[in-house]
Amino acid sequence: MRVLVVEDCRRLADLVAEGLSDQAIAADVACDGIEAAGKLAVTAYDVVVLERAVPGVPGDTLCRMISGSNGRAMVLLLSAAPSPEERVDGLGLGADDYMAKPFHFPELVMRVRALACRRPRAMPRVLRVGETPSAKPTSGRWLRHPTCRGFPWTGTPARSGALARRTSPMVKACAHMSRAHAGPTDLG
Repeated sequence: MRVLVVEDCRRLADLVAEGLSDQAIAADVACDGIEAAGKLAVTAYDVVVLERAVPGVPGDTLCRMISGSNGRAMVLLLSAAPSPEERVDGLGLGADDYMAKPFHFPELVMRVRALACRRPRAMPRVLRVGETPSAKPTSGRWLRHPTCRGFPWTGTPARSGALARRTSPMVKACAHMSRAHAGPTDLG
């Protein structure tokens, strides 16, 4: 599990990250919203522990950005003096949980672990084409043995071409590889 701790107080951020590390949780620290946005752009985090009042890019903006992304991390918002209205507002931004400061560290750890378990798994962005021993062509015009996400795909070369015309360059490359790896009997 990988966690990003976004907190404007460097000492508190380091203590939280060190405590998470002691619990076998990899933790990175960002002390402002700009640094956090940069780390979020290059690293896939499972959970972001996010202080609402960080300098640079505000925590509320970061929360909206994270909740709107595809492979999104779960967000645990922190705030120094949250009223019930602030908690509702924070959850309305897309946060998955909310904690008030000061907090009990074991509770923070348990909430981080619970959020990581509830995190939706993103679908892989790469379509892989490869051999599968169980896929058997049943007629003369089937592709050799391509797979999509590990499952056999039994499309015809014509369907492969139609798929390539409607989809991204990566899928086009995979469709081309399927035709390139098809045997002489597979393409007729």
